[in-house]
Amino acid sequence: MKIGQLHFGLVFLGCLFCLSISPVWGATFNVSNPSEFQTALSTAAANGQDDVVNVAAGSYNLISTLQYVSGENYGLSINGAGRNTTILNGGHAIRILSITTTLANANVTIQNLGFQNGATAEGGGGLQISVTSASITLGNCLVSNCTATGASSVGGGANLTTDTGDITVTASIFRDNTSSGNVGGLFTGTNSGIINLTNCTLDGNSVLNSGGSSYFGDGGGAMLYSDGTSQMNIRGNTFTNNVASGGDNPDGGGMMVYPLGANSTVTMENNTLTNNRAGLGGGGCEIRLNAGGSVIFGNNTFTGNRATVGGGAGAMIHLDHGSLSLTNNTFSNNQCGENGGGVVMEMWSGTATLSGNAFTSNQAGQNGGGVALATNTATASISKNVFNSNNAANVGGGFSYSTTQGVANILQNTLYGNSVTTDGGGIYLYLEQTLARVTLNTNILWQNTPNAFNFSFGTGSAPITMTYSDVQNSSGESWFGSGCIALDPLFVNPAGGDFRLRWTHYPIKDGTKSPCIDSGDPSLARDPDNTRADMGALPYFQSIRPTSLDGVKLLLLLD
Repeated sequence: MKIGQLHFGLVFLGCLFCLSISPVWGATFNVSNPSEFQTALSTAAANGQDDVVNVAAGSYNLISTLQYVSGENYGLSINGAGRNTTILNGGHAIRILSITTTLANANVTIQNLGFQNGATAEGGGGLQISVTSASITLGNCLVSNCTATGASSVGGGANLTTDTGDITVTASIFRDNTSSGNVGGLFTGTNSGIINLTNCTLDGNSVLNSGGSSYFGDGGGAMLYSDGTSQMNIRGNTFTNNVASGGDNPDGGGMMVYPLGANSTVTMENNTLTNNRAGLGGGGCEIRLNAGGSVIFGNNTFTGNRATVGGGAGAMIHLDHGSLSLTNNTFSNNQCGENGGGVVMEMWSGTATLSGNAFTSNQAGQNGGGVALATNTATASISKNVFNSNNAANVGGGFSYSTTQGVANILQNTLYGNSVTTDGGGIYLYLEQTLARVTLNTNILWQNTPNAFNFSFGTGSAPITMTYSDVQNSSGESWFGSGCIALDPLFVNPAGGDFRLRWTHYPIKDGTKSPCIDSGDPSLARDPDNTRADMGALPYFQSIRPTSLDGVKLLLLLD
């Protein structure tokens, strides 16, 4: 056992500063000024132990960057008293904290610290951590008003990288950070590790890139990046008022997710993205898997995001091949210059599932006011979604779909009040080659302008038929098939966005019963109330309720 005392002449709360040394528990440093802090980091880098640095509450005005560079196989933990009470201030002149390690067990954990007014020409004006094969954890921290000024800099607020380790950022705030190169708030990068971004707030971060950078100024709020196959988990975060702009028309105003390795996995759940903006595409976020993999995208809310020139005002998802699940998300009042006011999805091959989503009042400068989906050979299932009051300048006010030779099943959706300038106010389809197939079944299309539905296809493509659907003003169309009707669906309150089916005098079968109840394809799975499938996304739940009518009269009315 190594035994000894370190004499730094440090005083903490009136007590002598002591170093407790143990090969099991490691060394603990208690610091209360910048000089003590740097001395602790320098000592910890070479003392052959796992180290803990406790930083007392206070504002630390730095004149030089705090640095930790270690080649040892031991970890470092830095703990403040709270992100709003222990503040490290770079004075708009220096990077605040830089940490570098090289071995597998040299994990870095930083908690309960505030970083503000840091500046660097490189990446990470507030915080830069670079480890080779260890893991990084950042918890309950605040990074604000930091900047990276270089044209190729990455991460105005923080830059966290590891080769094979994991990166976890949780319960932290990145606010009003800027970059002249790439990624305004937070950059995380790995080769094959796991990246977790959980319960964080990214607000008012921006990147303004004038051109020439390898990342083209993407990721106003954050970028999650990997060179190889990786797993990225984004859960419970809030992205507001982040901007990616500049001469290269960057993507991902709120966030850019970019794993380059094949078979990578991205899970994005329970996030809120509001009023973010991108110069090109992905105003809220862009997820790009050029080498394929899987995307699980659920229970997110996108409101008021903008993609100035490109598509996907709420979200842009590009998946070369693999599986995509987009379920129970809400997209409202997003606007883009090209395709996909709510979301644009581009997929070469594999399977895509869009289910239980709501698209309201989104706008696209070209096609797909709510959704624009483009595939080559992929199989897509679009079911139980609500498209309300979306607009596109060209085709597909609610939903546009284009494919080379893919297959799409459009089943049990509700499209109301969507509009376009040219054709297909509710749905527009483009099938390029003869192998392409589309099934449309048990949908409701009502009050869409100038028409509910249209399509175009290449020579030799199979005819398109709509079945068991309620489509306004379409009874004479060639595609108006078996089980279709053109009757008012009797929504509860369409003006207020309530598209449940109405049956005022239930269970009496009179004119108050929506014609869409029990009128869907009888071969489909029964509704949750165990009755025949209803048309549209929101089935009416039938249950026996007390009535004042006598039994004989009730039976006559029910018949």
